[in-house]
Amino acid sequence: MDEKQILDSVAQKYLNPDILRSTDKQIIELMAGYVLTNMPADKPNVIEMGIGDNVWSSYVLNKFGSSTIIEGSLDLINAVKDDYPNVKFIHSFFEDYIPETKFDQILCSFVLEHVADPVQILKNMKQWIHKDSLVHILVPSANSVHRQHAVKMNLQKNTFDLGPADKTVHHRRVYTLEHITKDITAAGYTITKKEGLFFKAFPNSILAQLSEEQIKGFFDLGFDFPPENGAALYITAKL
Repeated sequence: MDEKQILDSVAQKYLNPDILRSTDKQIIELMAGYVLTNMPADKPNVIEMGIGDNVWSSYVLNKFGSSTIIEGSLDLINAVKDDYPNVKFIHSFFEDYIPETKFDQILCSFVLEHVADPVQILKNMKQWIHKDSLVHILVPSANSVHRQHAVKMNLQKNTFDLGPADKTVHHRRVYTLEHITKDITAAGYTITKKEGLFFKAFPNSILAQLSEEQIKGFFDLGFDFPPENGAALYITAKL
């Protein structure tokens, strides 16, 4: 498949989620709430990279009142645009976009694991921001506890193996903290903060059976462990 076909396939997974995808969405809701507390209110001009599970925009709008979303799938844009009158939608691939004005913050949530050349995407993003802007980057962690557990059970050869859930949404890679740090710095950014989000002890098939309180407990527990053991790596960077 070419890049557009891959994007269209992923879009259909987001538009028609199964229960495992819904579990991911529940976890991302918790991540979004946390990340938004780290986005300064005095930097209100925000661009979101992709619609994905359609979680982030409501949080961004609640804090900043408006947002811009760049999305390559017209199907996803058409599915949500009527719900967000205060969002400017831009139908474009990340590689091709050059904005008319600079943004204060970029929300790059679970994007880099999908793209063919993440370092080049990160370099392109530098055209979107000014010297005081912040970039918030989230990627799946190779050293998440659930991936290590899968190796111990001989379900994966190593933690970099992509499981069925990864392949369903066309993940190309997962990241160690060292790997994402290297990519971000290679693209010319300075990293200001590194965190791990959500202690994922089990795969989604088991998490789907847990209560909201239990899921929230695992989210809070994640802050007690090294960042690389979170289900997601959360990096804040600037020029």
